[in-house]
Amino acid sequence: KGKPFFCLFSFHQKESNFLLQMETFRKIYPSEFYKKFLVHGVRPDGRSLNRCRTTSVNWGLFGGSNGSSFVKIGSSIPLEESSKIEPSSQWTGEGTCVTCAVVAELGLATPNTPNGQIVVNVELGPICSTKFKGGPPSEEAQSLGQFLNGIVNQSSLVSLDGLKVIWNSKSSEEKESVGPFVWYLYADLYCLNYDGSVVDASLISLIAALENGFFFYS
Repeated sequence: KGKPFFCLFSFHQKESNFLLQMETFRKIYPSEFYKKFLVHGVRPDGRSLNRCRTTSVNWGLFGGSNGSSFVKIGSSIPLEESSKIEPSSQWTGEGTCVTCAVVAELGLATPNTPNGQIVVNVELGPICSTKFKGGPPSEEAQSLGQFLNGIVNQSSLVSLDGLKVIWNSKSSEEKESVGPFVWYLYADLYCLNYDGSVVDASLISLIAALENGFFFYS
């Protein structure tokens, strides 16, 4: 009792005012907000429940890196595509945006990194969402970083053999004197806008940046 209902929203108001009311309702009563769409089998942005959001990928945005990318998921699907609810009643988020820059450094191989290594760092700061605060990395950022590090270093998705440095010299003495060198790749991911599917956006951005750096895949 006393809770505002979605049906009280005026569909005859200007679209900007209507969307503002929807956003307010979503923040105050998120559970009820989404239930109103679920009963119609659609999402707030007009997609069916089993349809993914549009994903866009851009490569090579940062000249000072050895590979970079920018990934955006969402907010680009045409509103008129929904047939279940009126176009004016659809709510669209701003989309999730993640950027990745890879820097390569040459170093000596170690017993723990005989083929080199990819070190992934993830930043989820207040710039992407008010749910995150400044300071040390949040638990979600650390968890995402561990997941991505495991993906690129412990799976067959990326071939670490491509990080070995192969000398052209035919002299075995010269090869032994310089030691076994490998590449260490440092990938920094920054979430610029947090609107769901951040794991997907981060993984796509990381792989796209590595691909932009011409690193080999198995």
